[in-house]
Amino acid sequence: MRKSSEIFYKNLKQSLDECHTWPARYLFKFIVENTPTKRKQLMSLFDLNNISVKEKISSNSKYVSFSISKEVLSAESVIKTYKSVSKIDGIISL
Repeated sequence: MRKSSEIFYKNLKQSLDECHTWPARYLFKFIVENTPTKRKQLMSLFDLNNISVKEKISSNSKYVSFSISKEVLSAESVIKTYKSVSKIDGIISL
C-alpha cells in the first residue's frame, strides 16, 4: 500500500473512533455505473441479510448511487469494507 493510502486510512480510523462507539450502524455511500455487472459486484461484498439498501438512479440513468446501512464492529471493519469496494473499477466512495 502506498504511503499516502496508509496515512489516509490511519486518519480515517482515528476520525471514526472519535465519532462512533462500536459496534455501531454505519452508512456507506457509493456511486457506480448503472450496469448489472457493477451493481452485482458491489452488492456481492455485503451480507444482504444484515443491511438496509437505498438506490437512486441518476437522471440520465448512467449511474446509480447506493446508501448501505450496516452494523459494524469497529473502525477496522469500515476500512476493510472501503478497501474491498475500492477494487471495483470506476466506483466512487463518498
